[in-house]
Amino acid sequence: MATTISYKTLSLSTKSLLITLLLALFAYCLHSLYVYFQAKTISDSVAEMVTQLSPPVRERVGQLDLPQEQLKKLIAELIAIETASRTLPDCEQYALIATQPKLYPIVQSTALGDDVCGWIFLNVGETWRFGQTCCCEDVRYPGKVYFISRDGKVRLNENDLLYKSQFVGKAMDVLIEEKIRIYSYPLLPESIKRVSKGQKFLPKPPGNKIYR
Repeated sequence: MATTISYKTLSLSTKSLLITLLLALFAYCLHSLYVYFQAKTISDSVAEMVTQLSPPVRERVGQLDLPQEQLKKLIAELIAIETASRTLPDCEQYALIATQPKLYPIVQSTALGDDVCGWIFLNVGETWRFGQTCCCEDVRYPGKVYFISRDGKVRLNENDLLYKSQFVGKAMDVLIEEKIRIYSYPLLPESIKRVSKGQKFLPKPPGNKIYR
C-alpha cells in the first residue's frame, strides 16, 4: 500500500532542503530561458546583418563555424570594409610564417607602441601574423624586419619569418580576405592541434595585436 507523505509532517531541515532545491531549479530554468532568448536575439541579428554583405562574402562567412558574438563582430567589420574601400588601389593579403621551431612573441597594442604580452611555441610553417598591404614587401617591411618591440629587445627578421603572399586583388577584397583569415585563426589545423594538446588557446595569430 502506497504511503502518502505530507509536507506538514516533514522536519524543518527537510523542508528547508526542499525549498532550496526548488529555488535552485527555478533559478536554473530562468537562466536557461535567458540564455536561449539571448542566443536567438544574436542569431536573428546576425542573419539580418549578413544580407548587407555582397554575395561572395556572404558565402565565405556562411562557411565559418564561429561563436555568434565573434561572427556578429566580423560581419559588422566586413560591412564597414565593403562600404569604405571600393575606390582603393590593388593590394595583397599576406602571412608571416614561422621558419624556425621556437618561441615567438604574442603582441599587444598599447598607447605607447607594440608590446610583448607573452610567448608561444610555433613549428615551422605555422602562422605568426596575417596582414595586408598596398605596397610591396620591401616597402612594408624595410630590410625584412617584421617586428621590433617597443623596448627594442625583441626583433623578428628574415631568419625568423617568411613573407608569403596569399591573395592579390582589389583593396576591398584584400581587406575582407585578411579579416576572415584573422577571425578564422582558431579554426586552423595548427590551432586546433595546439588546443587538443592542452596548450595555450589564441583567438587570433600571435603577431596580430588587434583584429585588423
